[in-house]
Amino acid sequence: MKKVWLFSVCCVMNLLVGCSFYHPSPSIVEWRALPEARVLSFDDAWQIVVAKISENFDLEAVDSKVGYLRTTHKQLRNENISVKITVKTDSKDPVRMKIKVEKFKFNRKTGMWVLFARDIDLEREILEELTGRIR
Repeated sequence: MKKVWLFSVCCVMNLLVGCSFYHPSPSIVEWRALPEARVLSFDDAWQIVVAKISENFDLEAVDSKVGYLRTTHKQLRNENISVKITVKTDSKDPVRMKIKVEKFKFNRKTGMWVLFARDIDLEREILEELTGRIR
């Protein structure tokens, strides 16, 4: 009886300690492919992408030679939440690009933005508009 009780206590303690160290990972943020630009050159398609993204976001890094773009954090209505967009080019001929839309929470303890999800609605909106422009 003593062994069963000791085993039960050990199991409960293990469960409690294990749960205290568990930190859920952010929802997976994946690259989403833009439609292949069949008619436009890379330069034309790239200018459309940069123009669309820069309408509502400040650009942090843009490299037209390799086709890479990253925005700064843009705070949403809730000042503790921000969104950041990254675009990369997989191929210039044919033109293939991917986009990633990340949502961050501000950690007041560390003073840093921490990734916690993807912004599906904004991602869908940008993909739909760019699909119409670069196809």
